[in-house]
Amino acid sequence: MPGQITVHDEAGVDTDNKIDTIRLNGTTTASSLTITSSNPAKVVTIGRIIAEDDSTLGSLSFDGDLVGDGTDDVDLAIDGGSNSITLRNVATGVTGRVGGDLGTAKFNSISASAQITSVGVFAV
Repeated sequence: MPGQITVHDEAGVDTDNKIDTIRLNGTTTASSLTITSSNPAKVVTIGRIIAEDDSTLGSLSFDGDLVGDGTDDVDLAIDGGSNSITLRNVATGVTGRVGGDLGTAKFNSISASAQITSVGVFAV
């Protein structure tokens, strides 16, 4: 995958199955990020997934829940476009922004108060 991934988590022993933030830098439409839990019995959650300035993303797939970080900051941000985004669930209050075209978005469920927008064309 072109680009870099940085994972931020709380210090010490992880006891909550939550990843604080995943940051993507230098990704392109050739980049693909797939996050799969090693233990399907435990749902993994991520607070934020952020692609840095001018980054695009071919595809994002996560079999867990995007839960936000509890602030007004955006929780899913891709500065450019993405061919596809697939998330298990999107929690209450989560905000997201795709700065370019978005091919497809698939969610098992999305909270009525969650908001994910695409600035470009969104293929339905």
